[in-house]
Amino acid sequence: MNDRTNLRWGYALVALLVVNYFSWLVVAGYLGGFPFMGKIEGSHFFLGIHAKKQPMQFTEVTRAVYYYSVWHAAVCLALIPVLVVLVAWMYDVQNRMLARGERVWLRISK
Repeated sequence: MNDRTNLRWGYALVALLVVNYFSWLVVAGYLGGFPFMGKIEGSHFFLGIHAKKQPMQFTEVTRAVYYYSVWHAAVCLALIPVLVVLVAWMYDVQNRMLARGERVWLRISK
């Protein structure tokens, strides 16, 4: 593949990762909290959220919802380094294109 195609794939992947991250935040807000702030007591599963000047609040959810939330959080947090590496790679590709005098759609660098 050429650099322009690679850069387009990079833009698409960055957009997908950002949408996934924000969907995790929206879903966690809808469900009532995050699993890493929650707890499991016996067969009861709780998502937790903490706001400024308010005590910790827990929302009881089903086991399936709790583990969905755990997996979505794990995927989002694990993909942050991938996003950083992807943007660094796109920066390099973009600079090669600019050095050849080609135009880029969205500049990452100065």
